[in-house]
Amino acid sequence: MTLYRWDRFAACKGMDPNLFYEFDRVQPAKPVPEECREACRGCPVRASCLEEALLHEGWGFAGNTTASERRAIRKKLGIRLVQMEGVSIFRVTDKLIGGSHVRAEEIVYLYVQERLFEMVS
Repeated sequence: MTLYRWDRFAACKGMDPNLFYEFDRVQPAKPVPEECREACRGCPVRASCLEEALLHEGWGFAGNTTASERRAIRKKLGIRLVQMEGVSIFRVTDKLIGGSHVRAEEIVYLYVQERLFEMVS
């Protein structure tokens, strides 16, 4: 069985990954390189990238958003990105809505779909 790998179709495929992260690791923070923004603007899988970034990316530029923009989105959605103990992997926390447990992945998916609808309307 072959799983769908959206990143195979990313406009940034083949670009130096450091371009998307190095600017974010210096103080004071540098602006996002224009070639990163340009790649994201026309990317056919930008929505999938944003979804992945909201769920797992604590740094860098992904899904046409910076880390601080994604923090603001997560705050608006009521979810947090936390680093798993002992490893450099992040995950989002789930949320209780009206007493029901709602997976963060579902919240992020619906948010991204709503943004896509707004872009085409």
